[in-house]
Amino acid sequence: MQVDQSLGPDETSKVVVKTAVRVGPGTSPAATFFEPALVRGGYTLARVSPHTGRKHQIRAHALWLGHPVIGDKLYGGDDSLYLEFVEQGWTDRLGQSLEMERQALHAARLDFRAPLFQRIFRAPLAPDMRAFVLSKMGVSESELDALLGFSRGRGRRR
Repeated sequence: MQVDQSLGPDETSKVVVKTAVRVGPGTSPAATFFEPALVRGGYTLARVSPHTGRKHQIRAHALWLGHPVIGDKLYGGDDSLYLEFVEQGWTDRLGQSLEMERQALHAARLDFRAPLFQRIFRAPLAPDMRAFVLSKMGVSESELDALLGFSRGRGRRR
């Protein structure tokens, strides 16, 4: 699914760095492609490709779709979660409200292409995110490895 929604400052938020899908002055075009790779247990593991480079683009578009990124203190709940984290660090309330201590975002592949430089970097899924998918989405190790196309722990595509 291609999301072509302009982004600009979230005028309804107490957090000045927060971005939102909106129209009008101060917005910039933004496009993100979301491809669900696995949907289970109320969660979606998606392949995401940003086609523009706007601040918080993936997170703001995911929220707009109604699928906020797990563990996102700014776009995964109300502003108080982010403000509490900034002021107090990790708290029991954050632990009860968010399913991970960090955003469940992972760059599995970065592709750089320029006239004098071409390089592709790949990385396996981080251990905490892997554990989340295995436990919360009910996926087997082999099914997840096949889905991701990685040899476990080596970071290379099969």
